Amino acid sequence: MSLNSLSNDLLKPGGVRAEGQPSTADMAIDALSKFIPSEMLAPYVSALSLIAAKSVSWNEGKVYWIFVSATPVAFLLFHIAKIALDPNQHMPTKSDIPKLVWKALAAGVAFAVWAIAVPTNGLQNTIGGAGVAGFFALVISPILTAVDVILARVFKW
Repeated sequence: MSLNSLSNDLLKPGGVRAEGQPSTADMAIDALSKFIPSEMLAPYVSALSLIAAKSVSWNEGKVYWIFVSATPVAFLLFHIAKIALDPNQHMPTKSDIPKLVWKALAAGVAFAVWAIAVPTNGLQNTIGGAGVAGFFALVISPILTAVDVILARVFKW
């Protein structure tokens, strides 16, 4: 099965792509961003800009791993804060832990792949360049989406 047909199948129950749906590339980026807390994006890009401009002497690899490690924690923090703000939602219970752990890990994986794909990221050379980084960013998004759908179905989330 191609990634294109996989992403089309995930669009709508029954596998039919609705008229006016975004392109596969747009869907892949949207799917990837679904897992990454947006609160992590701006600080990371800002840190990369400072490193690229040589305004700071930070180690780019260490900054990358700090953000990758912090992403699951940030996901959990912001997710629980969002629930706490909504009086119609209940706070997570013991049975919600597996779902939250999966979502937090998925957020970390999505961020790790996305962060390498940022054009100013010097770490791209360690994996084969910008093209390889961009390819992985497009591939991981439908994979994470598919695993999310499967886990939701298997565990009835």
